[in-house]
Amino acid sequence: DYGKYFLNTMYLTTFSKNLENGILESYEENEELILTVKNFENNTYGKYIQLTFDKKEKRPVKIEVKDKNKKTTICILYTDIEIN
Repeated sequence: DYGKYFLNTMYLTTFSKNLENGILESYEENEELILTVKNFENNTYGKYIQLTFDKKEKRPVKIEVKDKNKKTTICILYTDIEIN
């Protein structure tokens, strides 16, 4: 069963799974679109997942996992993404 490998909190697939629960917050800041969802896994250290898009390029810039106080615990920057 490989499914568990694709449901890591830091993956875009997990973010899209959490979209089923609805977006908690969305706003624009500095030419970026920021979406926040609540993690479907009840995890204190990964309660929220925030995905930031570059509005002009329409590409993900970073994904952040935040704790229950919305402090960033993990941040992954997408610096080189190729879309075929």
